[in-house]
Amino acid sequence: MKENYTFTSYAGVLLAVPIIFLTFLIAGEAKSEIADKTVIVAGLGGLLICGVVGVLSASVPCCFDAKRREVTFTVCLLKHYTIRYSDIRSIAVTREHFDTRFGTKWEETIRFVLADGEKSFTASMPLDLDEIDDDPAALEKQCADSRFSKLKAYIEKRIDETARRAAEEWG
Repeated sequence: MKENYTFTSYAGVLLAVPIIFLTFLIAGEAKSEIADKTVIVAGLGGLLICGVVGVLSASVPCCFDAKRREVTFTVCLLKHYTIRYSDIRSIAVTREHFDTRFGTKWEETIRFVLADGEKSFTASMPLDLDEIDDDPAALEKQCADSRFSKLKAYIEKRIDETARRAAEEWG
């Protein structure tokens, strides 16, 4: 079971201060009579890098790949987290909604309690809000069909199969 998803990072907000600082630095340097072109070019480069990182962090691409004995989460093609089903003590899926200037946003989090700690992953939830307005029961159905709900069911099924096989071997 493999699926792609995105989550919203707030790194773009954190980059607002360097962007504002670099903008004032470049503007001040450009007005100077003895403007140092190196400072202007470096400032523009920094401004470009901060802007690109800010835009990319608005929607971070991720995926998970659930196999027979483990699930691997990949965040932004750089970080890989592998969780073996035998290490899982419990799984919980929670959902939250946020009202923003741009509308209502839903996020879903899957939390794994493991033998050596906890791990959680958050994804944006694409809900059909028009359908929910027409039929409030549609929210429950859409949540039950969400990617993390399906992943939880898949993992729990694999854990149950493993436990059943182990019981048969020992029984």
